[in-house]
Amino acid sequence: MGCLRKKQNKKKRMKRIKLLSLLLMTFTMLAFSACTKDEDKPSVNTTFTLSKAELQFAKSGGEALFYVRGAATPSISSSESWLKITPQPSTSKTVYKYQFVTEANTAFNDRTAKVSISVGGETKTVTVTQLSTEGLVIKSAKTLNVGADGGDIEVTLQANAPYTVTLGAEWISEAKGSRADMKAYLHRFHVSKNVGTARTSTVSFTLSKGDVSLTEAVTIAQSAGKAGNMSLSAMELAALMYPGWNLGNTLEAGDLANNFTNKGGLATETAWQSTKTSQKIIDEVKAQGFKSVRLPIAWVMGHLTDKARMTIDEQWLNRVKEIVNYCVADGLYVIINDHWDGGWLEVDGFSSSRDHFQAVDEATITAKTVQLKKLWTNIALAFKDYDEHVLFAGLNEPFQEYKLFHGHHQALTLILQRYNQAFVDAVRATGGNNASRVLVVQGPSTDINSTCSYLQMPNDTKTDRLMVEVHYYDPWNFTSGATDTWTDTNSVKVQFDKVKTTFMDKKIPVIIGECGANWQKDDATFNATLKHWYKTVFQYAGERGIVPFAWDINVCSFPNMTIINRATQTVWGTPAMQGIKEGVAAVK
Repeated sequence: MGCLRKKQNKKKRMKRIKLLSLLLMTFTMLAFSACTKDEDKPSVNTTFTLSKAELQFAKSGGEALFYVRGAATPSISSSESWLKITPQPSTSKTVYKYQFVTEANTAFNDRTAKVSISVGGETKTVTVTQLSTEGLVIKSAKTLNVGADGGDIEVTLQANAPYTVTLGAEWISEAKGSRADMKAYLHRFHVSKNVGTARTSTVSFTLSKGDVSLTEAVTIAQSAGKAGNMSLSAMELAALMYPGWNLGNTLEAGDLANNFTNKGGLATETAWQSTKTSQKIIDEVKAQGFKSVRLPIAWVMGHLTDKARMTIDEQWLNRVKEIVNYCVADGLYVIINDHWDGGWLEVDGFSSSRDHFQAVDEATITAKTVQLKKLWTNIALAFKDYDEHVLFAGLNEPFQEYKLFHGHHQALTLILQRYNQAFVDAVRATGGNNASRVLVVQGPSTDINSTCSYLQMPNDTKTDRLMVEVHYYDPWNFTSGATDTWTDTNSVKVQFDKVKTTFMDKKIPVIIGECGANWQKDDATFNATLKHWYKTVFQYAGERGIVPFAWDINVCSFPNMTIINRATQTVWGTPAMQGIKEGVAAVK
């Protein structure tokens, strides 16, 4: 049995060997047959891979390594010369290394290169992009000339990032119709009618991206307004100016330490109150029934670029013009003055000491007269083209300080009259509309009694073109807030009758350049008293042809003399405003 099984197993092994041999022979024959059939088409592995499908470079340029894995050395090329491709040594037989290098892109548009890579019969493409440099280019004219009547203008530009638009003046506004197509943009702007001297401003475009900031500007130059009417006499003009309002604590603000310097700057406008003057504020003044605006202004106190010539800082002068234009655009009459102004003349022109009264000498008076003439020559020339809506007032409250000048009014009026004459002469000498412009001279301390007793009017080359200015804060114990009661309406009548007899009856109009009383508290009884004071002052003044200007400081807290809240363009001092309106309505 054992021998039989051994023989059977041996036969089985022999059959397997024969079967394997047969299969091996068959595979060998098939392989040979295949090689013989395709012997003219050698087989190559053309499949390859790339390290990246796309690359991006910054505007400043740079370099990056790029890899290709393949069975043969790749063929590689760039479609753009700004992309350089350099082979790099590699330790791998199947991985090929290249350095991509870009130079800085100085163009305003992004740019793209195509890199073609081939291995054997297969080709792949890699996209390489580079960011543009930030660009902002004005395509239209950089200076646009506009006529006095104003109108719409267009500015075209190209930019490749968001930008902001800054208007240099309120007489320029962005109009509807701006559109967006490095992209093209069109902006339309409206230029308001010019009522004064020629003016210029800018529209600026600022592109900011990262640490890059680019600004381009267009200058808008507008010609002077057409010469208006200058035929009205001072009396005729006064009849059109009632009632008046003061832009107080605004353009006259500053620090006397800045006298005869240019250290004040535009920021002084909000040094004593918080709201920058706008057309909307003046619109509200007009809406409340005021017909004229008095602009107290400092020039010497921080706004002179040359003391010897009394040259006014151009930026400050332009800002004053803007505010004057707001008023004239609303048909209001506007008075420009030289306010307290650090006391350079109103104090130092009458006393050589500020601690105690000490009469100035002739040399001081002469020197101050020369300075005053130069200052008003410069102011007058700046506003020469404005029509009769603009009036000039030489000073504000000459030698008004009570402790320093009380008891010296009569003697000091002789000096004041020399300054008044210098002011009139300087303005008239500039010619043009200034030859017939209505001018306002101040009485001693702008006190009614002293003015009626001592003031003599200056000589003038133009008849019937002068006004007199006084102020009214009487009785001081009530208007200052020392007491909260007042009933003496007769005293107002007596004072205003004196003004009428002395000046108005002689065809010399009078303005009360400042008048007001503190709103001490929001109390029904006191509010009625305050309202009655304002009504009496404005009614009695108007009945005598006197033009009162309410003092207004834009401080909305108690106590104060604020009437209009400039931030909201609404009435804040209701008792005062009601009194003014009732007083004006009562005038026959």
